[in-house]
Amino acid sequence: MVSATRPAGAATVPALPLPPCAATTSAPLAILPPIDVPAAQRHMEGHDHATRAAVLAVMAGSPTFRLHPGESKEVERARTAARWAELAGAGLFVDTVAAADAAAGRAKLDAIHETASLLDYSLCIGMSVHFSLFGGSIAALGTPAQAAAWLPGVEALTMRGCFALTELGHGSNARGVETEARYDAAADTFVLHTPTDAAQKYWIGGAATTARWAVAFAQLYMPGEAASRGVHAFIVRIREDDGALVPGILLADCGYKVGLNGVDNGRIWFSHAPVPRGHLLARYARVDAAGVYTCDAPSPDALFGVTMSALSGGRIGIAASGVGQARVALAIALRYALRRRAFAATPTTPETLLLDYPMHRRRLLPRLASTVVHQTALNDLKARWGRALSAKDGHVASCGFKSIMTWHALETMQVAREACGGQGYKSENRIGVSRAALDISATFEGDNTVLLQQVTKSCLASYARGGKSGGRWSGALEHLNHPLPLPPPIASMAFAVYTLRRAEATLLPRLAAAIAASAAEPGATPFAAFTAHQVAADAVAQVHTQLLLLVAFMSATGTGGGGGGGGGTARVPRSLRPLLDTLGTLHALAVVDDNAALLRVGALSPADAAAVHDAIDGLCTALRPHAAELAAVMTVPDFLLAPIAFDVVAHNSRARL
Repeated sequence: MVSATRPAGAATVPALPLPPCAATTSAPLAILPPIDVPAAQRHMEGHDHATRAAVLAVMAGSPTFRLHPGESKEVERARTAARWAELAGAGLFVDTVAAADAAAGRAKLDAIHETASLLDYSLCIGMSVHFSLFGGSIAALGTPAQAAAWLPGVEALTMRGCFALTELGHGSNARGVETEARYDAAADTFVLHTPTDAAQKYWIGGAATTARWAVAFAQLYMPGEAASRGVHAFIVRIREDDGALVPGILLADCGYKVGLNGVDNGRIWFSHAPVPRGHLLARYARVDAAGVYTCDAPSPDALFGVTMSALSGGRIGIAASGVGQARVALAIALRYALRRRAFAATPTTPETLLLDYPMHRRRLLPRLASTVVHQTALNDLKARWGRALSAKDGHVASCGFKSIMTWHALETMQVAREACGGQGYKSENRIGVSRAALDISATFEGDNTVLLQQVTKSCLASYARGGKSGGRWSGALEHLNHPLPLPPPIASMAFAVYTLRRAEATLLPRLAAAIAASAAEPGATPFAAFTAHQVAADAVAQVHTQLLLLVAFMSATGTGGGGGGGGGTARVPRSLRPLLDTLGTLHALAVVDDNAALLRVGALSPADAAAVHDAIDGLCTALRPHAAELAAVMTVPDFLLAPIAFDVVAHNSRARL
């Protein structure tokens, strides 16, 4: 018997020898018990059920929340603002960013954002920019006194803010922003200035019309010093309460976008704008009354790391909204597929339901399974955030989950749109319009491809530490310490974990060795050495993130041999185990089926790849009788669905003209 072995130090690792074909005696479930839909819906929501119900009640009971596709940018912005005002009027934001229990406040805010995103992604993003980015920066980067002074106004919407980080010339490379903040000792102020048009703050949500304040990020220069002290965050007044611009501020509208036009993205120039010394967010760096600068971080780069930590939670929010949008699209597409018929075996027999075609099931059901796995992993991650999760692990998870989940959501929405044919192209049927709005999620708060490079860099650092300690790896790489066992049965989550670990055990040391060889070349820099192997780095990140997701799901649900109860989420009811086990297995096999790198590095044999492909069909067939229940498990109320989720003929009848 051949099994994977522990990779050797920094040596180049060849492709793994193929293991014998995995056992196939554990076939997919032929019959799935009835689904406990209410329990599954609570599982999908995860937390703060009462808050979610309260948001839905406001949305269902007000004409302001009715869907109006095809509006102008100006009308859409006004409607988004009105919706936000109604949620605020219902008292929903009390005890969120200013809550005494910060974790409970964040969970409540997450529930509001996620529920609102099911209807209106612009509403979700507008609120997230204000509460999570603007308010979150004050909470994370400000002193307790600054938080006490400003967060109540953030929560009460009397201090409307935006997050001014991205510049026209610096998007992903936020460390290189050019906006200057020079300390004027005589005036005891910082002077913010935009030195070039490339340094204008760009794509700033809320800056065009809504925000009165900004958290602005700038290079700090102290008197007499030519070198920057690094990127620092400042609270800057950009408008008076009546909307008038303050001196030294120029604002412009970013204009129409492909989607998300309810968010008023704007541009900001600073022209020697004075900012009080006390408006430097000073938890980690400060200038005292004597003009003396002190910083708790050992270097500007280290300070930048803690300054950007505020973005990690935002990425999780983006991932959650993406999963929510995928749920809406799948609920609509499944319900349509249970009504729409096309073609018949003979002229005298009924036409076949779309979902009775194997290919139609294959398009939708694996994506539904992945959506459930993603939602479960997100709920687990949020429960561990700031508690049993280190800053490093949180950063890796936020980068990887946001990338994988938003790509999955966009691809799922495209497949769901196509699965609804021409009806899916109508704006009133939501999927295409919602996909256009969500499209930005692949690039904002970090381009997904760039974020995955961050995952790989963390993996490389952990791998190097393990090598230096004599081949003892820890955390997510602990599996490298042991030879892998014989392959589990193919139709199981354990087989996917086994295969992904085999791939990581080859890809990661191979990448480390290749980068080391490039770095050893004359004149090479660490930047150039890593950049030369970006394609291989992406493969490492994809495998590592899919492993994190799958292991988190197994641990949180007690399925697939993953134990019970996992990192902070409640143990799932026994009634849900068959469903979650089936969906988890379908997701896991789909991940293996979709990743050609597993074949390239020998982690998967051609015979096992074929068996995986066939097992997916078996699982889709087993789930077919439960399609209506699965649509309900997506936890999308009827009023948030689309006409094609109901009687499309009646909706399009002459009587309604």
